[in-house]
Amino acid sequence: MWHTDHTNHERPPKFTALYGTDIPNAGGDTEFANMYAGLDALGELEQRELASMTTHNEMEVKPGYSESDRARNQGGADQPMVRVHPETGKLALYFHVSKATEIVGRPDLETRPFLENLLRRSISSENTYRHAWRKGDVVICDNRCTMHRVHADYASDAVRVLWRVIVRGDRPQAVA
Repeated sequence: MWHTDHTNHERPPKFTALYGTDIPNAGGDTEFANMYAGLDALGELEQRELASMTTHNEMEVKPGYSESDRARNQGGADQPMVRVHPETGKLALYFHVSKATEIVGRPDLETRPFLENLLRRSISSENTYRHAWRKGDVVICDNRCTMHRVHADYASDAVRVLWRVIVRGDRPQAVA
């Protein structure tokens, strides 16, 4: 699923660095989407509406997350759906479908379908890059203006190991 890392943190990462140590013979690519372009793909009225929205984000409950992980991130964080990049000043769509438990001020049941529809309309082949991993590759993405996803199209007995380093960012700023 398309996502940006740790929207449930008050200060989510600004960068994610991935280093490929064990790569399947086929498949397992990572795809990256430019969310500046994702926002630009939408109409001006919708862009303004999204800029006024906030999501509330919580850590998902899934295998691999310990009780201490959940306790450390309890309470989650509110994030603007359109954020101002602190270095470029450009606007980018900013949300995580499975961590957003609500769009503040809207019924909770609307959140996931709304965000999934937004993803379908804002991400296209024109604003994505698909990286085919080779052992030793390093890829760094700016979480403040990109989303990413893995393609789980490799053999079930294949090993895919990417080491990840994330660099803590600042608190996302909404459009003034």
